Amino acid sequence: MSHPLYEYDYSDNYEDDEGYVYRIVTLKRKNGQPFAGRAFMLGAQYMDKILPESVWRGELGIQQSAGWEHCMFWKSEPGLFVFRKHKSKISSS
Repeated sequence: MSHPLYEYDYSDNYEDDEGYVYRIVTLKRKNGQPFAGRAFMLGAQYMDKILPESVWRGELGIQQSAGWEHCMFWKSEPGLFVFRKHKSKISSS
């Protein structure tokens, strides 16, 4: 299912020494215009906050397997979303 406004770019996964795997998801507007900021995208209630799954999956349409959590953002790059998942939640299939 694609989102009517955004295109998605999913990075390769990166691991740390504490048992987590990370991924960066970049949202780009389909019309090529830059994002006006997180408040514009999601409303002021999500400015400077880690997003719950209901927002990043439901409102932004980011699609990932279960277990990922939003963990970091940059004010200067509102279209970049960093997610992490504990290695124990990754299936070995």
